[in-house]
Amino acid sequence: SDPALSSMVREELASLQAHYIASFASSTELGQWMEKRPITYVFEDLVFMHGGLNPAVLEVDGGIRSLEDLGKLNEKFLNQSSDTTIASFMRTLDGQIVYDLLTYRGNHKSCMEVSNVASALGLSKIVVGHTPDDDVRMVCDDKFLAIDSALGRWIRVNGNQYCRGEETKSSANGRYTCDTIGSSCEGQIVKMVKSNTPNSTWAVELLSLI
Repeated sequence: SDPALSSMVREELASLQAHYIASFASSTELGQWMEKRPITYVFEDLVFMHGGLNPAVLEVDGGIRSLEDLGKLNEKFLNQSSDTTIASFMRTLDGQIVYDLLTYRGNHKSCMEVSNVASALGLSKIVVGHTPDDDVRMVCDDKFLAIDSALGRWIRVNGNQYCRGEETKSSANGRYTCDTIGSSCEGQIVKMVKSNTPNSTWAVELLSLI
């Protein structure tokens, strides 16, 4: 390896990280908006979140026992979400639960798990992002919806790689390629529909972008 090149890469990454963090600081408009976002959103018997519902979050002492507990957790996060308090909050049990709700992917692997956590909280559907793919995925008798269909042009083509997207380029060793970004979005959008008749259930409508 080239020590000088390694040092330059470390410095460049540190600079990128510092600028990235600064863009979400509490002093910025974007940071203030982000700090006011709820960790979960509950509407009737639907729950929306980034990651998923880990059964351990329901079982641990002081964990989530009801949909009301999710609402209380949102309030706790809102009160501690500034860049001066968030680090210490995330080291608490509530912070660990927040982290789990944002990052857990286990629901994708077990319909029994989905059924159990949904039943425990009285949910008909669990709706998550976090796992982008070309299309929305509905599994476990439509109780679990992974709705991140990579609508963003950059992530759809190049994932999380740092690519300008203006033209296709490859690294010197050929291991990494940045493809050209298209001019239009692709993917699917979800619409949840339910009638006003008694005992009606949620239907899912998909709109595909071409």
